[in-house]
Amino acid sequence: MSTNLDLVVSVPSIVIAILVMALTIYISVIVPAIRASRITPIEAIRQSGDIKIKSKKLRTPKFIRKIFGVEGDIALKNLKRSKGKYRTTVISLTVSIILFITVSNFVNGMSKQFSGVYYNKDYDFSLNLYSRSESNINVSAEKENIINKIKTQEGIKELITVTQFNNTIKLPEDKVNKELRKLIEKNEYMKYIFNLDDMEINIKYITYDNNTMQKYLKKVGINELNNNEAILVNYANQIGTEIDAEYHMTNFKENEQIILQKDYTNSGKDESLSICKVTDEIPQIIDKYYTGLILVVNNDTFNNIIRNDYITNNILLSVKKDKQDQMRNLLKEILNENTKFSISLSDIASDTSRNKNMMLIIQIFLYGFIILISAVGISNVFNTISTNIALRKREFANLKSVGMTEKGFKKMLNLECIFYGTKSLLYGLPISIFICYLMNKSFNYQSYMLFNIPWIGIIISIIAVYLVVYITMIYSRKQIKKENIVDVLRNDNI
Repeated sequence: MSTNLDLVVSVPSIVIAILVMALTIYISVIVPAIRASRITPIEAIRQSGDIKIKSKKLRTPKFIRKIFGVEGDIALKNLKRSKGKYRTTVISLTVSIILFITVSNFVNGMSKQFSGVYYNKDYDFSLNLYSRSESNINVSAEKENIINKIKTQEGIKELITVTQFNNTIKLPEDKVNKELRKLIEKNEYMKYIFNLDDMEINIKYITYDNNTMQKYLKKVGINELNNNEAILVNYANQIGTEIDAEYHMTNFKENEQIILQKDYTNSGKDESLSICKVTDEIPQIIDKYYTGLILVVNNDTFNNIIRNDYITNNILLSVKKDKQDQMRNLLKEILNENTKFSISLSDIASDTSRNKNMMLIIQIFLYGFIILISAVGISNVFNTISTNIALRKREFANLKSVGMTEKGFKKMLNLECIFYGTKSLLYGLPISIFICYLMNKSFNYQSYMLFNIPWIGIIISIIAVYLVVYITMIYSRKQIKKENIVDVLRNDNI
């Protein structure tokens, strides 16, 4: 199953784009024209209008000269003199920083949610059979018939059967783990899930086919699981959510008893199960952020104790890619044929493929957009800095004529790079982090994802900003290096 995308040409969007482009060009032309009409020819030749500023505003902090020397002092004063060009460069870099960090954080957030949905689901299809209390259908027998039919299909890599029963259990006061109690007291979402006054939590009873059960027993470190024994999974992983914790829910230990209430047992009496192993190993098919206890029992215990009209049977299938369409058609036939009891199909392979394709499309669109905007910003920075350097030939010639060495000249320009980049980052990073925080809060209307500062995006932005400004400055420096000091000063006097 694939996602079809149709090409649609939006006429209003094209018209709006043309109008915005025309308005931008008009403003770009009219503003300099108005400004040029207000100055005399002599002022225009001297280019003194760009750097009119009071001497007090050119003062620099004393620590600049102490740390960076005279070159640093001159570099900062030049940026203060050319505030217009300086502001343009800083704004361009700041916008690029904000766009890159926020968009990359948005894509990462979507990827985390996507991975959370399909966590612990390393299979392609799940056929789910539900028992009905009012039905006399033997779902277990029907399950075997369905499995036999499925096995006739080619391309099956693995077939797993799972039987599960969901219930609740009221924990005694002394069995509530301290870790869980502390989390409930300090976290609002945990208070929503758990109630300290009435500690009734979810509990899931699970059994597998013999082959899958043996694999799980090997993982938890025991050889066999006897009748009326259970493996207790006493672990919840909420790392990456707003809770941001992994914790143990109870203080149950090995050889202690857990009671299954009489309303859900075949005998009509409370049944007890002996805990033979306490583990953190989450069984297959369990959702990543499941907040409840899990009891793994063998088939005999499950069938003898738990009433048949409350259970769910799952048939999990891993299928070769070239045979998935055939298997999908077969499972849909089984779905349509069985109308006597509840049955559903989870097409993990199709859902995963569709969501991955959608994620790829979103990534291409968003990263393409940010590359385009960043390219415009970088070109703006390049033009502004290189033009500014070219217009300062007289200033550089004067500095060299009074004794500034080539080393000091390079140091001054390099410090200008640092000032450009640092100012942009001082604006861009806090704004980006704040926007990412707001985006995370909007995500949390559907899931409780923890807000993490996007360090990777920040590091990439820092490196990219200084690199862009430094490369631009190197290019500009090479262009003016060809100029002769005497010729520059002579032309200026003429």
